[in-house]
Amino acid sequence: MRINQDCIRDILLYIENLTLSEMQHGIESEELSEVEMLTEKYSKDDIVYSLIQLIDAGYLEGETYEYVYDPTSVRVDKITWEGHEFIDATRSETVWLKTKEKVSKLIGETSLAVLTQVATAVSKQLLGL
Repeated sequence: MRINQDCIRDILLYIENLTLSEMQHGIESEELSEVEMLTEKYSKDDIVYSLIQLIDAGYLEGETYEYVYDPTSVRVDKITWEGHEFIDATRSETVWLKTKEKVSKLIGETSLAVLTQVATAVSKQLLGL
């Protein structure tokens, strides 16, 4: 599967808006796969794969489980510092769109770490810094 960068961003933005009590015992991929904001744009496979990649990349803390009846289930415990940095850098829709446009024109696709750096540079450019 390919990483869907828009799905990654939307998942992080959604989780960031959950309260501490909502995250007290973590949130399961099954719950996220039923969130309308996500399901109207992404398949369950995209959501679960994005969660796995976010955990592997250190943007989320959580665990991946494999069951017979459900090939992969993910529990997210929290967003890490790196995850918050990505969210902060890409929160603005204007910055996000310009970041994706810039990356697409120059190299096609890149890592989340580079996207964060490009988004930060785009923000600085928009602010005239």
